[in-house]
Amino acid sequence: MTIMNQRVHQLQIENSHLLSMKTVQRLGCLLLRLSSWMQGKGGVFTLPYDKSIIAAQLGMNPATLSRMFTKLESKGVSKNGHEISIQDFTALSKCCCLHCPLSEHLCAGRRIPKK
Repeated sequence: MTIMNQRVHQLQIENSHLLSMKTVQRLGCLLLRLSSWMQGKGGVFTLPYDKSIIAAQLGMNPATLSRMFTKLESKGVSKNGHEISIQDFTALSKCCCLHCPLSEHLCAGRRIPKK
């Protein structure tokens, strides 16, 4: 039951993001959630999924996903293969989390309080 409840919660998050956030914001949010365990101003981590899986989860095609990574470069995000570098979690969070419909306690990736 716990696993099923967690999966339903994850699907609710994905659905609310698809309805209210731009594609670049959804990608930034995913990166923040995948790096939520990291401490400090920024960091580097490895994407645990293939590009096609990430694109499908975010409601876009793989070519669009590549363009969104390019757009995130201005927010301090760089991609080299499966390695992702985020220079400033707070700057990326300002780009994405302020547009998120979820309350602060429901998102592990949020690095700033919702205003």
